[in-house]
Amino acid sequence: MKGVSCVLLLSLVVGILSGEEGFVLPHELSSGWTLVPLFPGGGPQDVSLPLDYRPAGPRGEILLRCTFTLPSSPTEPVYLLVDRLPGAYRYILNGVFLDEEGGFPPRFAHSRRDIYVRYIPPMQLREENELVIVAYEERSRIRIRRVALVDEREAFLVRNVRNVLNARIYGYFAFLSLFVSLYFFGLYANRRRERGFFFYAVSNLGIALYFVRMASPLAFLPPVLSYSVSKAGLIVSLGYLFVFYFEFFSLRGSDRLKRYVLTLVWVVGGFMVLVPQTLQDAERVFASSLVLGFAFLVSYVVISIIIFRHGAREGGFLLIGTGLLVLLGGHDIVYKVMGREPFVWLQGIGIFIFEAMIFITLASRTMRVYARLEEYSTGIEEEVARRTRELREANRLLEKANRAKSEFLANVSHEMRTPLHAIMGFAEALKGEQDPREREGHLQLLLSEAQRLKVLIDEILDVEKMEQGKLTLDESPFNLHEVVGYVCRVMEENARRKGLSFSFEIEDGVPVWVVGDPFRLQQVIMNLVGNAVKFTEEGGVRVRVGCVEEGEGRWIEVEVRDTGIGIPEEMREKVFESFVQADTSTTRRYGGSGLGMTIARELVRLMGGDVWLESEVGKGTRVWFRIPCVEAMAGVEAEGGALEEGTRGVLEGHRILVVEDYMPNQKIVSLVLSEAGAEVEVAVNGREALEKVAQGRYDLVLMDVHMPVMDGLEATRRIRALVGGDLPIVGLTADAYREDVRRCREAGMDGVLIKPIRRKEMVEEVRRLLSGRGGSEGEEDAREGIGAFVEEFGDLRERAFEILEGFLDEAERQWERIEGAWEGRDWEALHREVHALKGGAANLYARSLRDAALAAQEAARQHDEGRMPDLLDAVRRELSRLQEEIRTFLAGRGGGEPGG
Repeated sequence: MKGVSCVLLLSLVVGILSGEEGFVLPHELSSGWTLVPLFPGGGPQDVSLPLDYRPAGPRGEILLRCTFTLPSSPTEPVYLLVDRLPGAYRYILNGVFLDEEGGFPPRFAHSRRDIYVRYIPPMQLREENELVIVAYEERSRIRIRRVALVDEREAFLVRNVRNVLNARIYGYFAFLSLFVSLYFFGLYANRRRERGFFFYAVSNLGIALYFVRMASPLAFLPPVLSYSVSKAGLIVSLGYLFVFYFEFFSLRGSDRLKRYVLTLVWVVGGFMVLVPQTLQDAERVFASSLVLGFAFLVSYVVISIIIFRHGAREGGFLLIGTGLLVLLGGHDIVYKVMGREPFVWLQGIGIFIFEAMIFITLASRTMRVYARLEEYSTGIEEEVARRTRELREANRLLEKANRAKSEFLANVSHEMRTPLHAIMGFAEALKGEQDPREREGHLQLLLSEAQRLKVLIDEILDVEKMEQGKLTLDESPFNLHEVVGYVCRVMEENARRKGLSFSFEIEDGVPVWVVGDPFRLQQVIMNLVGNAVKFTEEGGVRVRVGCVEEGEGRWIEVEVRDTGIGIPEEMREKVFESFVQADTSTTRRYGGSGLGMTIARELVRLMGGDVWLESEVGKGTRVWFRIPCVEAMAGVEAEGGALEEGTRGVLEGHRILVVEDYMPNQKIVSLVLSEAGAEVEVAVNGREALEKVAQGRYDLVLMDVHMPVMDGLEATRRIRALVGGDLPIVGLTADAYREDVRRCREAGMDGVLIKPIRRKEMVEEVRRLLSGRGGSEGEEDAREGIGAFVEEFGDLRERAFEILEGFLDEAERQWERIEGAWEGRDWEALHREVHALKGGAANLYARSLRDAALAAQEAARQHDEGRMPDLLDAVRRELSRLQEEIRTFLAGRGGGEPGG
């Protein structure tokens, strides 16, 4: 701190001894100027500011040059200030062009009336400086009052205070005066008898013209005419204002006097515009006309006193306005006489205040006159109108509530009574039925009607949750193609039974794996496609899924078209309301609760999208919705061919434990590993795997995730607790969701393979883990069909046939376990068995069965009793179709390639 003080003190002493003064602002550039007339010619002459140059001819252009020395570099921002009359100017500092105001010939234009202020970069200032100003004016004189270098504070005051008060504020005054003028012209157009409105409107129009010129020269007029027109407008406005006083306040005075006054101001105004040839002439004419203006001001004072003495408070406003106008105008006149420039010219502000006081007078008188006339009628009319609106609105709401209540009770009672009557009828029939087959049929129908009733109740509860904002969506990765494909395959059967054509298309570019709620999305598509099938008697239904770019994001677009009965235009928005169908005959003919479209739109909006509808009665309907497209982590990679010759025997000498409860999967995995040279042992559940690991030594474990007794996740955790992390464990699962992969990792698995199992990938994964490299997360295969499965085995096709035969034997037992779990409502067992069937189907590349099993697995996970019968029917149908394809394939031993 002492060192800093010493340095500062030493600097001060050196500065004093040097005797040099620093650069102080403002730095006035009032002397040392050289003037060179450029047109019509003349020699240079030395001049000082203020400069008042009168050119010899009608046009003048001069060059002003000034040199100045700066004793030191500026330590603060420096601004150039030029106070001049409007004209055209160029500024050049040290040979560098700074700025230009207005326009030089041939497109001459005036500069603004503001005092010119411009920032000068420090790098442009030197010790020796030269400032050049080129000025141009027509039919007037060039006047420059002051040129100086100023600091930031003075520049701010000039730019934001002085310029605003001297010029820019008059632009706002002009706008307000013009608005008042137009307003009173409008009043006069509606009330021609009120001539006072016309006189006041003309007065404000003249004052607006005067204010415009105060703000900036009228660029569309020559300079002299611009000045003359604005001043003439002021004189004319004062005359019309005088006549307005007599009209509005009903003062005694002949019409002849009013005509004389108006004629006088127009004559004076015309003289001011037509006679002057130069700006100096115009200023002299205007100064002479101020005598007339002063006479008008005196008359205003007299009229104000008369009005005030008659007890009208408006006279007080007029006195205040007139007095302020005289005081502020006098301020400017004093400065003019003294030949000095005030900081702010106040004449325009005085005129504006005077006009404002007149407007207040008008408003006060008008409000007082009309208030009494409208006080009672307005109050009564408003009260009657308000009561009428309230009664109409209450009546409308009451009628709407009654209709909604009646429609709700009618629809729901009908939809509930139908399955209830069926349930009661079948229950009654069961009492006396002895034939087991008939009893089984009755039970199946009874269960179907119960499911129908449950679906209706679930829909009502969903609507209630939506209205209360309690419905939430799941966010997880899922296979969009599988969800759409499953719905379309289920609904295709219904369409075929009605004799309708049915098609669906998933366009290129639609991602396979996305993030969202697959159950709710399936519910939306099922509702829309179900409606299309239900309300179509001839023709067909078409479903399209695409991906569109709109705004900054991508959207999944699902479109359903049908050739059904159509919806009338007036009912298109109402179909999205609860319990509403196009008309009552639709409900009687087709049934339904009317909740499907409501639920669909609300679910789509919860997903961040919306639903739209187009329809034509008798031709069909198009319904489509869009939801945000959020792609998930799960790729698709096609890989075919048998195990490469280079990978045979690569696992020789390694002992691997395969933990899998599904027999076909056991055979596939064991065959691939054995072919690669590994010694393979099999365990059918997690508990058996734990016992085998405790008793023997294995180099690696392939662990299925979903198994009875003990699942793969729990078995992995216990193996890790038993032997630590030295034993590699690879998970096998048919679930490609990110969450499922994460749970496998958290349980302690080193890698995850997604079914269907690809032979080469499995061998490579096992070899990586055995060699100490990190594991991977598998990807789903894109191949499909029994033929693709058999071709993968290459020369070992007989082994593939053995696996297919084993699948046929196991499939029936698997279906029996699924039916038993469903009948006992054992959701955990049902989920496990359907999952196992899905994995087996995936290994055989039977995608249709896999999709159906996936949907049933999701429903089992959510305990969705309403949808499960239809889903299991779809699984049974796809399983039977696959079994028939396998039998056909085995009968020909590869002679054909049926699809899966």
